[in-house]
Parts: sequence; structure tokens; C-alpha cells
Amino acid sequence: MRLKVFYSFLLLLMMICFAYGDDLPGEKGRTPAVEYNWFPSRQYAFVFRNWTTVPAQQLAKVLDTSVGNVEELAFSMGLPPQGNIETQWNSPKGYITVVRSNWNLLNYDQLLSLLNINRKDLAWRLKEDDFLYVKLGNLKPFCAPLIYRNPDEDMKKKAARIAKRIKEIHKIAFASETPRFSFLNDFPLQVDEKEIIKNSPSIGVADSSGFKLRMVSSYCAEFGDPLMDKELGSFPEGLLFKLSKVGVNAIWLHTVLNTLVAPEGEFPGSEDAPKRIEGLRNLVRRASKFGIGVYLYMNEPRGMGQSYFSGNDG
Repeated sequence: MRLKVFYSFLLLLMMICFAYGDDLPGEKGRTPAVEYNWFPSRQYAFVFRNWTTVPAQQLAKVLDTSVGNVEELAFSMGLPPQGNIETQWNSPKGYITVVRSNWNLLNYDQLLSLLNINRKDLAWRLKEDDFLYVKLGNLKPFCAPLIYRNPDEDMKKKAARIAKRIKEIHKIAFASETPRFSFLNDFPLQVDEKEIIKNSPSIGVADSSGFKLRMVSSYCAEFGDPLMDKELGSFPEGLLFKLSKVGVNAIWLHTVLNTLVAPEGEFPGSEDAPKRIEGLRNLVRRASKFGIGVYLYMNEPRGMGQSYFSGNDG
């Protein structure tokens, strides 16, 4: 029974992959988006929800207006001036937060503008970044284009009420905090060879649990396509070093088989396959310095895009 349930679930995931094709999933959907009625209008909600993760210049670009108009919306709600926005929010490590914040506010074209990526990249992320589209509800709500318009008096009054509430909780909501991605500084990309040699007796040594294989996923991992990163930032030596000292002897990462082989015949493969294989070799070399093995997780057979099947009879 459990086996049947497993295969049914696997088939469902494969069907979802087939449905994506090469386009953005759910792009022509007409299901109404969630409404944020407690904001004066949708443009206020957009500014409020992105104020700490997206620079004002980018918000202005999406709204097709000036930075001054965006700041005026923010300040009217009691938001403080923008500080330094961490670039990781728009990287594979943080972009999902931005996507979730705007899933019911922006259509795909404006979401692409906000993230500053192309359609192909977003389609890849929604499909391959741990089935992100499924986790977003397997649905893209319909959002009309969001264009700035001058606030009317009713909007200004509602914004003032929000500002009053923000003032009451300002010390809590905007207290100084440790930057969200500062933990990455604890894991340098490279570790001094002398430090590795000094600690070599503890590297790869079994712990008292009795488990020969002690495997974890990288705390810094990017799920989508980490092997294309020349620096292998998902697997810094500083992290591997610390893992080895507590008995970890293996790491796993997600890969997609058809991206690791070159195109052949009707099978598309990937022109970038050699780059990913080289990235994998470099990762194995890096991990081996700390007595750590590398395991690949593949959810195969992985569904290909509709364009692949439409050109094949088999």
C-alpha cells in the first residue's frame, strides 16, 4: 500500500513537470489574487511588503514612477528610510522570500522586472527549485498590471492610520538586528591548509552513534543549480570543516540528470553539462579534504518540457 502511494505521488510530480513545459506555469490563469484590503491600495501593499528586501529604485521601476513617489508612499505609512538592502535577497539564497511577498501582487512580467531575471530563469526556478511552484499553491493568481497613481484623500487617511500603528510598535518592528545573511560570514569559502592539517586527526572520525554514514545537506545550499556556481558558494570550506569536526562524513545535493549530460539525438540534455560536471569534480575535491563524500539526489525519471514530447511520437 505504501509503495502504491509513493508511486502515485511520484507520478503526480511527473505530471506537474510535464504541464509546465517551457513556459511560466499558470500564466494565463484567471483565479483572483488575494486582496490586501487593510492597505489603502495595492501599490501601498507592494511598497510595504518589499521595503526591507528590494531597493526603492527597483520598486519605482516596477511601478513606472519615480523613487520620490515610492518613498512618499513608504513614509506616509510610517516606514523609516531604507537602509542597505542585502544583495542576497535577489540571489538564489533569498529570492523566494521576494517571490512569496509578491505572488498575489504582481503579474509575471512585473515579477520578472522586480527580480531582474528573464522568463527562462524564472521558469527553471519555479520548476526545479524544490518544486517551488507546487509550494506556491500550484497556481499563479491573476494580477492586473500595477502602475503608480497619485493617492487620493481616502488613501492618505488610511496610510496615516497605518503610520500611527507603526509609530506605536516602531522600537520593536525596526529595532537594530543582525543582518539576515550574516551567518554566511561564519563559513569562509577557503580554510587555511595549516588549520586543516592541525585538525586532521578529528576529520572523518566516526562519532559514538554507530552510524557509518553521517550525511547532511549544506546549510548554505542553493537548491536550483549549485554546480554552475564557479565558487561553489553552497559548499564553503568553512562549513565543510566544521561539519567534519562534529563527525559528518557525507553531504548530499539535488541534481537533475538531464542537465548533467550533453545533448544527444532527440534527447536535449544540456550544453552546460560539462560546466556542471566540472563543478561536481571541484566539489568532490573540496569535500575530500575534510573526509566528506558527495552524494547526488535525483528524482528521476524527471519530466521534460512539453516542447520535447510534442516533437516525439514515442
